[in-house]
Amino acid sequence: MKFLNKIKSFFAKKTIKETDFNKEICEKTISRIKFRQSNLNDRPKNLTEEEWGKILNQILFAFSVKQQGISLKSLAKRKMRKKKVVEGFRLFEVYLKDL
Repeated sequence: MKFLNKIKSFFAKKTIKETDFNKEICEKTISRIKFRQSNLNDRPKNLTEEEWGKILNQILFAFSVKQQGISLKSLAKRKMRKKKVVEGFRLFEVYLKDL
């Protein structure tokens, strides 16, 4: 039965999956953030270079985690990572125009 399912899936038409689209968006955003990290002089007026660098690192971490899609076994580590990811995406919303 498994063999037939493998054959069926092999000949099935391949469509663009939503996960592929999400990974592509993550890749483009990560490349843009890395470019901005290399040029910290171009930053929002109310932030220093050090603060802007930390914000970019948090945003980069959030997108990297979403791109990888790896889940952790430890509940405590999952909660800590989720908190960091939520904060990174919140900062992304705030500073989207500056990226």
